Amino acid sequence: MKLPTIIPVLDKKASAKGAVSLLLRVTWNRKLYHKSTGYKINPANFNGWITAAETNAIHKNQAIKQKIAAYELQFYELSRLAPLTDIDIKSVLAGEKANDLTIRNMATEIEKIYKGKVAYGTLRQWSSMANKIETWKPGITVSQLTKSVCNEYEQYLRIDLGNGNNTICNNFRKLHSLFVKGVEQGLIKEIPFEGFKAPSYKQSKRTYLTIPEVKLFEDYADNGANKYLRDIAAWFVLAIYSSLRDSDLNNWDEDKMIIGDKLYYSDQKTKTPHYIPLYAGLRTAVERVRGLEPKPSNQKCNVWLKDIAKAIGITKHITMHVARHTFAVSYLTLGGSIEVLKEMMAHKNMRTTEVYAAISDVRINEETSRVWGK
Repeated sequence: MKLPTIIPVLDKKASAKGAVSLLLRVTWNRKLYHKSTGYKINPANFNGWITAAETNAIHKNQAIKQKIAAYELQFYELSRLAPLTDIDIKSVLAGEKANDLTIRNMATEIEKIYKGKVAYGTLRQWSSMANKIETWKPGITVSQLTKSVCNEYEQYLRIDLGNGNNTICNNFRKLHSLFVKGVEQGLIKEIPFEGFKAPSYKQSKRTYLTIPEVKLFEDYADNGANKYLRDIAAWFVLAIYSSLRDSDLNNWDEDKMIIGDKLYYSDQKTKTPHYIPLYAGLRTAVERVRGLEPKPSNQKCNVWLKDIAKAIGITKHITMHVARHTFAVSYLTLGGSIEVLKEMMAHKNMRTTEVYAAISDVRINEETSRVWGK
């Protein structure tokens, strides 16, 4: 672990006549930083430390040693979280609190503490939030993220990144969650932007494919003109019939996940093990991706899905996550129970699953017709 060296030196810029300022020189990566000790002494009374010829020499030397020890401790604590940077050196010497970490460093420490204790997806969200705000303002510290700075960050998300209200709302929710954990672990004392009002989240109508539209994607996966797009369609169809999230598809391994007549996997988001019986549509989807190259990234898939949708005459905004919505709505539309759907989709509570019951218009129409008649 490489740490800065700190020694007392005289201010070379000061005049040699009379008392001159005594500084602390911090050497880091061949760069020099200076911090005043608050003392002025006669150059003749300095030989690396203040000599006895100077008034209160013992007291002054002791105070300087305490300052050096305090800085060394702060540098050490910061280096435990992540490699030290020039910004860290300047922040400590500027008199910022030892626990006023950069947001990136705080996130790194929290990830270490909670690894294996919370869902992998949650850790990834915390890291993503820290990376995003670090990209916006490199080296920004916890105390610097005040309400007014959050207003600036919101404008960055909205204007520079083109994020909408719901995305911005989710950004601040995750950021707040990260800071709450920082307080709980004693890494920081408070949340400096507590009370900041982010844009309200508005529940949007979830996009899903009808059964005939799913068949169009299946047909393209089997007969599409472009081999690369056929493979993307095949992975998308597998997601539709299995409800697998993109993160789970990235770990697809038929030999390990297909056991007997069931598809077994541990959900990457919730770390919940569960299974789905191999019904006809799912079995065909599994066979279709057999031998294909690993699924491309979610970003690439979403780009090419737009081209596939256009080619087969579907105008809906299609992403890989639409497959999961389609699985849920199709299951309910065909008469499946919401209790079984909850288990297959590894939802932690029924409220999440009930969203799909609300958007399954076909099921509503069929069930009310059966109960009341047309």
